[in-house]
Amino acid sequence: MRKIHLVPIIMSALLMAGCSNVSAMQQKGYEDKEFLTSDSCSYTYQSKVGNVDSESAELEFKGFSGNDYLWYVDASEDTQVECTGSINVNKGDFKIIAVSEDKELTTVWENIESDNNENNIIIDVPEGRNVIKIVGRKSSGDINLRIVSGDSYTVLVPRV
Repeated sequence: MRKIHLVPIIMSALLMAGCSNVSAMQQKGYEDKEFLTSDSCSYTYQSKVGNVDSESAELEFKGFSGNDYLWYVDASEDTQVECTGSINVNKGDFKIIAVSEDKELTTVWENIESDNNENNIIIDVPEGRNVIKIVGRKSSGDINLRIVSGDSYTVLVPRV
């Protein structure tokens, strides 16, 4: 008579089920306006290397799902913020969004095949505090953006 060892089978099943740290909300949140405009962020990275400061964002990422802050833009009047640099997405869905104080969401950039590489991005921001976020769904790539300074706005890095 053969003995079946259930413990190793159960442990293997639990281990495989636990390997995905990406929540259902982070996956479906790519299109969910309420989730994206909330005052918080929720994300998972397999790996993330780089730095964000008030003048630039230089990040290399893998396995990014959810939404994460880049900057606050405090505008003294309706204005435009210009970013220059490059965005390369190798895998998955990725976009940059702007959210106003009134919870108006604008997609600033999204990875469509012809949109990779060198970019000039113009972000229309209304007067007040605006949040610039990155949003991903199983995405991998890198961004290297520099903000062109302006007189009518201040850029801050959220401390979360």
